[in-house]
Amino acid sequence: MSCWLNSLLGNKDGRHLLTNSQTLFSSKTDKMFDLKDLNVTITLIESSLKSDDRKKRKKTIEELSLEFSKISAENADLVTIFDAVRFQLFQCVGDKIESVRDVTLNLLKDLFLKLPTNNRYLEELLPVLLNRLEYTDSSEPSEEIRLKIIELINIVIQKYGKNVEMFIEDIVLVLSKTLLDKYPKVKQESCKTCVLISKIDDHMMYNLSCKLVQPIISGFKHNHSKTRIEAIKALSAVLRLANWKNIQGQLVFGSLGERLFDDAWTVRFAVVELLGTWLLELRDRYSFFHRLVPLILSCSSDEQPEVAEKAKSMWSAAGRLYLTENEQDLKDKIDFLEEKPDHYPPQCKY
Repeated sequence: MSCWLNSLLGNKDGRHLLTNSQTLFSSKTDKMFDLKDLNVTITLIESSLKSDDRKKRKKTIEELSLEFSKISAENADLVTIFDAVRFQLFQCVGDKIESVRDVTLNLLKDLFLKLPTNNRYLEELLPVLLNRLEYTDSSEPSEEIRLKIIELINIVIQKYGKNVEMFIEDIVLVLSKTLLDKYPKVKQESCKTCVLISKIDDHMMYNLSCKLVQPIISGFKHNHSKTRIEAIKALSAVLRLANWKNIQGQLVFGSLGERLFDDAWTVRFAVVELLGTWLLELRDRYSFFHRLVPLILSCSSDEQPEVAEKAKSMWSAAGRLYLTENEQDLKDKIDFLEEKPDHYPPQCKY
């Protein structure tokens, strides 16, 4: 056992409930020694997490991180200990001391990557995290901590998939605020969250997407090109299966058109990927051809070769799909058109 845990287990007479030679986990077997000693250990850890001494709370979490890092994901002891102290850890997410919140989130991020899925963890943790991002007087004031909270939310979403659908409405509400955060990395991570939730429940996102459009588009003009790129990816994912009746098409396509003049070619490349994806996958995409086709064709003459080639590739894929979907209507033209139409551009394959 670490010196910290040994001191933690010392009683009033200076005697230790576990000897200095013992460890919480055996280095040879990685198994717990005595359940009775473990119960005492857990009780004292809980007490330390509730201590009024901020240094003690932080030190406790740091030592827990060290102990947990020694346990493999397959070890049942990991779940045993986490189950015993998780309520106190979740409460530390809202600790009044920033450094305590910081180490707590670091620990939880590592743990949720290792822990087996358990809906109880999901139902207990997500409300705590979302509450810290409500942008009220009791919300998280530190932008670095807000970033770590969203990173943890994304880890949870990736791990639990469709089990998160009960929280999608709350997540969308929080995203409508975090997407407007002044900290660029919070905006970027929020865009990644939009992509993740778009894959969970098509029906719910069909109706909820409209709440995210304007906050996402607000990132299109951000000074950081990475933020603009993540915003474009988020819009692509969120609107791919959306109900467009409640969405301002002029705002969406006008904003995308502006990004075709972006100084960063990587941003223009992201727009091309969006246009190509929508030409192939957008609901009722035929109704949007009059908006999508001019945009992607203009990209085929972009000064950056990567952008132009991507536009031509996506345009070809969209054309092949159109022929496949309309094979019966176009059968005569496909089978019997021997010559290219008048004024067809020379050496054009598209």
